[in-house]
Amino acid sequence: MIRNERLAAAFAACAALPLATMCANAQSPDVQALRAGTQLASATTSSTADSCLRGLDHPVVDAPRLIARCTTYLDTPGAAPGEQGAAHLARAAAWRHVGDERKARDDDREAIRLYSSVIDTAAPYPEFVFRRATAYHALGDVKNALRDYDKAILANPWNVTAFADRGLLLSRYESQYDLAIADFSQALSLSPDNVAILTLRGDTLAIQGKYPAAFTDLDRAVSLSPRTAQVYVHRAAAFAQQGVTDRALADYQQALAIDPDNVDALVSRGALHAASGDARSAVADIDAALKIHPNNATALYDRGYAHFVARDYPAALLDYSAAIDLSPDLGMAYANRCLSAALIGRDKATTLADCDRAEALLPASASLRETRGFVELKYGDNEAALGHYDQALKLEDNRPLGLYGRGVARARTGDAEGGTADKQAARKLYPNVGREFAPYGVE
Repeated sequence: MIRNERLAAAFAACAALPLATMCANAQSPDVQALRAGTQLASATTSSTADSCLRGLDHPVVDAPRLIARCTTYLDTPGAAPGEQGAAHLARAAAWRHVGDERKARDDDREAIRLYSSVIDTAAPYPEFVFRRATAYHALGDVKNALRDYDKAILANPWNVTAFADRGLLLSRYESQYDLAIADFSQALSLSPDNVAILTLRGDTLAIQGKYPAAFTDLDRAVSLSPRTAQVYVHRAAAFAQQGVTDRALADYQQALAIDPDNVDALVSRGALHAASGDARSAVADIDAALKIHPNNATALYDRGYAHFVARDYPAALLDYSAAIDLSPDLGMAYANRCLSAALIGRDKATTLADCDRAEALLPASASLRETRGFVELKYGDNEAALGHYDQALKLEDNRPLGLYGRGVARARTGDAEGGTADKQAARKLYPNVGREFAPYGVE
């Protein structure tokens, strides 16, 4: 049911993170204007410190070594707060690379504390503001991250990564796709062959349904970096969103041929299997990913979705809860835990608290409003359901699940004519939409 209730395919496990730490194989931009003033390590910095701090702006290759180096450096007294903040950010990226979100978040919080202690509000040093933005970004604190990215860009309009990261936040959390595209395009004007930013712009164009433009970017990313697994993962996500499943599976297979332990490919392919109704293949892929990264919140979330597809709601609840424990800002996990609990018939107040948390984290998500509407229908509050479906359709019209659900709510509240019209409009967009509701006693 509710096909939209897994994370958007274009945003694979890595894509909610800042560009500098986003993916193991992503290419971070080489911007001399940004680097010239970093002051992250002096000429006298030890080799341990240097190897830690240099990891800040490069893809993580040897995560255990980077963690050890940064830990040794941080345990050595005398480093300036700015350098300590950089070391925490580098170690956070390494922790995420090995799938330990909790330790990564601890490092990000400490980086924010350190940078905040040295940023002069009257004349803030651009690099420190930018670094603090990336820490807020990684923690899902969208408001503070956007504020700091704005300041960093104003102070340094050549900061490619700041444009890309701000665009990512605008797209991922704010659904401001046109503004996001503008940021990605500005970043690409400064760094035209940047593979990571090409994939981000391609992702966002695909979300808008602008597939020719999306594949122009994604195909170019593949041609520029044909031995990078992650570019195939992103292109596969766009194919999956377009509904071209065979091409998506081929790209995931290519990614895994290049990197058999690519967790993003395994998790995303598993999610595609789940969305196609093949829960067994989905669980197999995601179990393989969890063997590599046992604490991967997105993998646990998607395995929960696979259990949901198989109608094993208790197992789904366990995985959604585990994902939330690791990543408390994973809005869709709260939404699906709310949905699963409603289907089991658990306490309404506790169940709706999860839906409330999801909406607070992702206020611009129409699919969350649809989920809440369905949950209200299950609990018999038809007026509340109608209100949530109206909100979903105000955010994004022509949504078949939203229209059909509103049609059910209208019929239940006495508006038979309006209910019929909504259901007919929904069937024009998606002829089998009724099958998404019928198995759950909502018709």
